[in-house]
Amino acid sequence: MVDIGNELTVGAALLGQARLPEAEQVLQQALERNPASFDALHMLGVIAAQSGRADRAVELISRAIQHDDTVAAAHHHLGLALATLGRREAAMMSLRRAITLRPQMAPAHLNLSAVLVDLQRFDEAFDCAEQALQLQPESLPALLNRAAALRGLGRLSEALAGYEQALSLQPDNSTAWLRRAELLLALNSPERSLESFERALALAPASGEASGGCGLALLVLRRPQEALRCFERALQSSARCARLHANCAAAYLALNRAEEALDSSLRALELEPDLFEGHYNCAGAQLALHHLAAALEGYDRALALNPQSAAAHCGRGDACREMAERRAAAESYRRSLAIQPENAAAHLGLLLSTVPVIAGSADEVDLSRAELAAQLTRFDEWQSAQPSLDEAMIVARAQPFYLAYQERPNKPLLMRWGSLCSRLMERWASHELPPATHADAPLGGPVRVGIVTAHPRQHSVYRALLKGWLEKLDAGRLRISVFHVGAPRDAATFAAGAHAELIDCSTLPLRECIGAIRGRRSEVLIYPEIGMDAMTFALANLRLARHQIAAWGHPETSGLPTIDYFLSSEAFEPPHSDEFYSEQLIRLPGIGCYYEPLEIAATASLEHYGISPELPLLLSPATPYKYAPERDGVLVAIARELPRCQMVFFGASQTLTTKVQARIQARFRDAGLDPGQYLRVLPWLPQEAFFGLMRRADVYLDTLGFSGFNTVMQAVECGLPCVAYHGRFMRGRFASGLMQCMGLDELVARSDSEYVRKVVSLVRDSSFSDAMRLRIERERHRLYRNRASVDALSAFLASLPR
Repeated sequence: MVDIGNELTVGAALLGQARLPEAEQVLQQALERNPASFDALHMLGVIAAQSGRADRAVELISRAIQHDDTVAAAHHHLGLALATLGRREAAMMSLRRAITLRPQMAPAHLNLSAVLVDLQRFDEAFDCAEQALQLQPESLPALLNRAAALRGLGRLSEALAGYEQALSLQPDNSTAWLRRAELLLALNSPERSLESFERALALAPASGEASGGCGLALLVLRRPQEALRCFERALQSSARCARLHANCAAAYLALNRAEEALDSSLRALELEPDLFEGHYNCAGAQLALHHLAAALEGYDRALALNPQSAAAHCGRGDACREMAERRAAAESYRRSLAIQPENAAAHLGLLLSTVPVIAGSADEVDLSRAELAAQLTRFDEWQSAQPSLDEAMIVARAQPFYLAYQERPNKPLLMRWGSLCSRLMERWASHELPPATHADAPLGGPVRVGIVTAHPRQHSVYRALLKGWLEKLDAGRLRISVFHVGAPRDAATFAAGAHAELIDCSTLPLRECIGAIRGRRSEVLIYPEIGMDAMTFALANLRLARHQIAAWGHPETSGLPTIDYFLSSEAFEPPHSDEFYSEQLIRLPGIGCYYEPLEIAATASLEHYGISPELPLLLSPATPYKYAPERDGVLVAIARELPRCQMVFFGASQTLTTKVQARIQARFRDAGLDPGQYLRVLPWLPQEAFFGLMRRADVYLDTLGFSGFNTVMQAVECGLPCVAYHGRFMRGRFASGLMQCMGLDELVARSDSEYVRKVVSLVRDSSFSDAMRLRIERERHRLYRNRASVDALSAFLASLPR
């Protein structure tokens, strides 16, 4: 018969030699002989813990302690197993009991300090780490725990010194480099942080934590492509790490790859449903995809997890602002600023929220403009006092886009905005960019022209301007490069590359994008749509070429001192309109562009869309923010005159469409009319169905104040008469200019009442309608394939001083 004491001795020896299976077998035999053996239970628990079975370790060691509560080592080992299981409160109690039994037990002080750091009880953690260091003065883990406690207490410089002390003792310790890197990132020293993360990675090449840390530092340094590679490398060893998937989402967002950002953030939330970063980045992706309600819900979920996140409050403000909830947006921005008073994005959002996306009334428009002017003064004063350059990267990417949809002169406000943004970008560029060199053009060689755009794809800017320029500008006198700074690509993108050098800048951060543009040494840069895209606006704030030109892809002055000319057209500009531009106005002949009909095969069933073929059909295909509140009465007046008509609108954004329709419906009810009898809203249709609908319609209703170009051209192609409003500014004269180019002044209204009369005449007077349709078919060739505008543009570009 084997003596149990001998079995315990053999088991202990085998455990000391790390021969765990053999030790477990011997000790299990001992336990079978004496189920109450403290030593057997204790050592079997230690073996279970070292074998990765922490739950079994807790069970065995707890049973041992039931038989003898006075052994400090048992309480220490129980505390370690509980900590492994994430049961930190229970672990803390076990480790405290171990210290009570053996006050000089250095490992217990050490491990208790680590548990207390995890519990964010940093004062106690610091004291425990100090006690461990008194017992073992050169304990690297104790130094690291003390530094972690100091960081938690906000004593960051002391924490950094602690990590430096640890590294002086053990320069090749990857954990010390890792923790130092994390602290440096928190101290806003991303360059030094990256160096430390890279040292940690060199010492531990398989460390997903170090690789992921490199990615975080690179994100802060605005190097998202490299950051993404680091996160992807980290995921190879940590595929189920939710935080890494969330970080990938952040990198995708920085690269304008919103769909992939959404996929990554959803994967993070599958793995960890309560991960703040997962909800925050998911909301950011939804916002970038213009899924506004989902974005708002995501930010609310993120804030439920972390109410003190200034960034999440700011993101929520952005979502509310795009949903035309500007008061709610302002409140979210203020909450962000209460947490982080120097948050430039929140200051900017608060400024932008003064401009209504969907105004409730003309009075609201006027009051908002006065508020914008006052806020702009305060914002200018605030940014002037900021030593950081970060606000330049944020502020200079935004313009009050919706200001253009107010039929008011915007030049003074936009020039103030442009002056502020260009000053910020100049200051940023002087610190962050190498000095610019001038383009040395070979005498007599082609003029190097760069087109900076987010829309070399199937988009209104491409159809109206870019396509004709790329295909018809004089290749003998001009050498064209297209800098594509937007994310989406389609067949039109590749078509653009067939006619000009296409440089893909869509995933480049600002600094690298500037480098790509400078590298082509363009003499002229054209920005077709300043104000519609963040990157193009930021670039337009800088002087990157001798001559810089805006165009009417967004038909409003840029207000930027860096933009010299504005390309417009004779057909669309009112007399003396130079006063509305900060740039020198260039009126190109005719409609100012080379346009080809789309030649779409039309298919449509009115009944499929709930439209009666028996009632007059009036189409108004425009984005919701083109409907000015002061013009709602025009629709009411049409309905009064045509009590059995159908006015069909189109919903580009359900949220905004619902808001503008609610406002219009209220005007109908105030007039004693049932809006449901007159108003219909359809989703945006495929082109074939849209063309089919236009060919069945009676009248196209131009939007008053901000007209359409592409949709009016499509209506003309379908032979649909358009009642056009002769607006005060170029942006309100697209339809009227097109009608006048065809000699159809009968369709141009110069007042609200005249607009109503012309609509009514087209519906009631079939001979008038037929005559207009016939003349449209006979005269629309004047709008198509007219080389005069592109020839004039070629001549203008070639004539610029070199």
